[in-house]
Amino acid sequence: MLALLACALASCNRTIEIQAPPKVETKAELPKLISTLEAPIVVPMADVQAALNRAAPTVLWNINQYEDACVPAQRAFKGGKVLGVKIFGRKGLKVTPNLGCQIVGRAVRGPIRLSGQGQILQMTMPVSAVVSVRDVGGIIRQETATGAVNVTASVRLGMRSDWTPTAKLDITYNWTNPPGIDLLGRRITFIKQADSRLTGVVAGLEKSLPAELQKLNVRPQVAQIWGGGFTTILLNRENPPAWMRVSPQKLGVVGYNANKTNITLTIAAQLLTETFVGERPTDPVPTPLPPRPTASRKSGSSSTRQ
Repeated sequence: MLALLACALASCNRTIEIQAPPKVETKAELPKLISTLEAPIVVPMADVQAALNRAAPTVLWNINQYEDACVPAQRAFKGGKVLGVKIFGRKGLKVTPNLGCQIVGRAVRGPIRLSGQGQILQMTMPVSAVVSVRDVGGIIRQETATGAVNVTASVRLGMRSDWTPTAKLDITYNWTNPPGIDLLGRRITFIKQADSRLTGVVAGLEKSLPAELQKLNVRPQVAQIWGGGFTTILLNRENPPAWMRVSPQKLGVVGYNANKTNITLTIAAQLLTETFVGERPTDPVPTPLPPRPTASRKSGSSSTRQ
């Protein structure tokens, strides 16, 4: 019995040898990943508004023209009588001549205001007009009328392939106080003359807003984001040192968002990320800013919002 116990104790002191796993000398192959980074470009609404107010003239138009028939001729028609004489003919009888006049006027704008909601900008521009008629048929020396109109526009922002912004305007206007004068018992309005000049003002706004947006240097900011994406990032300083090399592949527009204070353009960059262990890898070589694709899609295995 004692012999069996001694044998068991002897077996407890025996060392069990474990073989170490083989040492791998080959370089670790780490996968390349595609990620998406979103970056905002913010333009203050006040800057765009100030640019529009600088570009648009204060005096929008002037009128100085002669009208042959400010007050059209009055006629008595078939079946009626003038001085006891019965009138025949479809055109009747002209009993008063056309009264000509000189129309003089101008329109000035108030401050242009911009506001935003989502992808749409709203623009408003109040306009006031003063119109006078002078020397009406040698009878009336001068009469003056005032008018007011609100010009409003919905602005949809976009981006060309060369990264310059665009703006598509849907402009409307309505006279809150049409300019008009009562002359010799008839109401004479000047909407036709005012509208002919207001059409030119509207066309000017459609050209000036995109032109002013291009002065805000959006493209250089996009190019800076693209160029700054080519970088090498230290992930771990030692034991072991680890690095991530980032190379942008594509760049697209996610969309615009406008509010009371800012217009924000969000762009999305598709990034190739490579991980290295050991010595710092060579930095990626920056490439020129590519054209904007016609459609932008978010893709990749991970996404970082900035």
